Amino acid sequence: MRSPALLANPFPAGSIQWGMNARALALLLFAAAAARADQAWTFEPGQALVSVEVGPAKARISATSLGLSGRVNELGNGAVHAEIRVALASFAASARSPGQQLKTEAEQFPEIVFEGGAPSFGKNGTLQLAGTLTFHGVSRPLALPVTVVRAAGLVFGHATLALHLRDYGFALPAAVPDEVRIEVDAGLRPEAVLVTRG
Repeated sequence: MRSPALLANPFPAGSIQWGMNARALALLLFAAAAARADQAWTFEPGQALVSVEVGPAKARISATSLGLSGRVNELGNGAVHAEIRVALASFAASARSPGQQLKTEAEQFPEIVFEGGAPSFGKNGTLQLAGTLTFHGVSRPLALPVTVVRAAGLVFGHATLALHLRDYGFALPAAVPDEVRIEVDAGLRPEAVLVTRG
């Protein structure tokens, strides 16, 4: 049976100190959770250039686009997830490029989409994204190496890759080279901090 003193004061003298320590601990845990909050980045309008070249040097077909969009999420555990889109209709073709063919393709397959992620950043700001590229109605696995630079609160990324049109369902004569060389230079700005993952 409790003593009358404990019944009169159920909180011993040390419990006030314990309560203050508990509040301090809760604040530290909250601060740690905030530090692990996810951060989202979106492409800065007009600051993302996609350059595409097809064919040999003497008969090269090229096109460029400023229509890159999407989001890159840095997760609290260090992982990165990216969803990147470019509208096919946003490409401006060079004078000798098949503009009408590009327009027809854009009507059938309006977007090129990459979705993938990486467990963490590598050395020197490199990011090895692994995911799926959907192009011309075909989805295939793709490894996308990206060089990332952070400056003045923004993120700048550069990627170079090569695709083969036949892999994505394009019917080309056997003698026609099908390699597409793509370069992407993009600036990203931060969104508001996302909800912390549990």
